[in-house]
Amino acid sequence: MADAMKENELLKKRTLTSFSERFNARNYSAASNVLIKYPAALGDTLTITAIVSELKRYYPHLKIYISGEEYLSGIFDYHPDIESYIPLNSDELIFIETICDEIVDYNNIIALMPDYYNRISYMDIFGNIAGIKFVNRGIVYRVTDEESEWAIKTVRGFIGSRKAVALHLQTNKDAHRSYPHGIGLISELSSLNPELVFINMGLEPVNGQHPALFDCPGQRITGIRGQIAIASLCDYFITVDSAFFHVGHNLFNKPTLVITGITNPALIGNPAAGFSWIRNENSEFLDSYWQKPGVNDSMTGLLPVAIAGKFTEEILK
Repeated sequence: MADAMKENELLKKRTLTSFSERFNARNYSAASNVLIKYPAALGDTLTITAIVSELKRYYPHLKIYISGEEYLSGIFDYHPDIESYIPLNSDELIFIETICDEIVDYNNIIALMPDYYNRISYMDIFGNIAGIKFVNRGIVYRVTDEESEWAIKTVRGFIGSRKAVALHLQTNKDAHRSYPHGIGLISELSSLNPELVFINMGLEPVNGQHPALFDCPGQRITGIRGQIAIASLCDYFITVDSAFFHVGHNLFNKPTLVITGITNPALIGNPAAGFSWIRNENSEFLDSYWQKPGVNDSMTGLLPVAIAGKFTEEILK
């Protein structure tokens, strides 16, 4: 009986959409306090900075609290519309939950929604869950003067007078979204554009070495705010559909080339900010959003020469 109830509950979750009345029925006008629980994903958390600002714009009287994994809480440092961060599993969170009139919980919900699978823009899904219509989709985040000075000291000698390309090619969130030919791509790009240098972001070092590469995780620079500060010094971005894709085009408004495969380039990011994209058009897994079983060739079959050519022709034009 218990197993049947669990299965029933899971089925309900899987058939829930972001258009559900339970999201649209949020009564913010009569609310005083709102708690937003962000998921353990950097890209999603960056998007929630925009949700907070949109919510505050619609309802300026609200006090907005946020809660989630502590290692991501720094994303909300200096956000002008947040009352405070509430640690997970704390007595303070229990108290805040009792005083909040509305709780917007993004944990364990988005990936179960059928409209997430190649239906509508992921930012619209985030807005729907919060019960608001997105207008201003820009990420809200501030690099401090101290962080900027540290970043300059850290990479100034490496960059010199050259242009820097921020790379984010590996994501531990989903191997199918990671690009496996990192060092080959750097070699191709460097061959075509010897005046460029490359800075690798994220948690995974590049598998290989190149004199034009500064590898943040390889240098043990893995803190989120530190990497974003270094990224602010970069001139261009080449990324997979993950955190620094959002940082590149939707925070710093830099020319960004995103490598897509199972995700649909029409449904990711902020179209108003603008970005370029490339994918393996011969792959049967395009836009599949994790729905097709088998080995995913959408990334492995996309050769570095194609990406380097696209970047040179479209971003460096």
